[in-house]
Amino acid sequence: MKAPPLDLHPDLIERALDHHWRIRGTELRYFPVGFGDHHWQAKAARNRYFVTVRDLRLDGRADNRKQVLLLLEQTFQAVRQLRDRADLSFIVAAVPTTSGSVVVPLGDNFALSVYNWLDVQPARDAEGVIAAGLVAQLHRASTEHPALAVVEDFRIPHRSALEAALAIWRGRGAPALSGSRRERRCWRTEQLLRRRSNTMTPLWPRP
Repeated sequence: MKAPPLDLHPDLIERALDHHWRIRGTELRYFPVGFGDHHWQAKAARNRYFVTVRDLRLDGRADNRKQVLLLLEQTFQAVRQLRDRADLSFIVAAVPTTSGSVVVPLGDNFALSVYNWLDVQPARDAEGVIAAGLVAQLHRASTEHPALAVVEDFRIPHRSALEAALAIWRGRGAPALSGSRRERRCWRTEQLLRRRSNTMTPLWPRP
């Protein structure tokens, strides 16, 4: 995300950090990094923290935002449990609040989590050897130390909104999509592929 959400005031973040984590006197600096979430550096008197805010309206895990919060809490707690049980120092887990939770709601639309600040440099791993080793450790540890984590069901995020948009699209004269839900294809893409197939036009420019 390149800019903070317009409907989230920084004071709300500062109050949540104070109330739930006892992180006081913070100076917030927005970082336009990552994909999907918003990030700040919270600089307190003695420590720095990496603050992440998720827009629940864009999460897509569930239609009910309370359910989204529960799933986020379950996922982040599973990460902490796996790190502690398997002694995986490369896992960066969220910092728990004074009550032990790791996700806090911000108003009706956002969720807040906090991480310890790390000063690191990217590893030189062009061939992916280091990354492959860490993934292997993670899979082995998750088998030896199972944690209650959310299982990916590969559902389409915001499916109801997508189907509503398709209904509007069809209402403007676009042909209806046929076939099962798994086999539906975009009409325009289908027509483009058919036209290119008939004219033997390559799908990418020739060198």
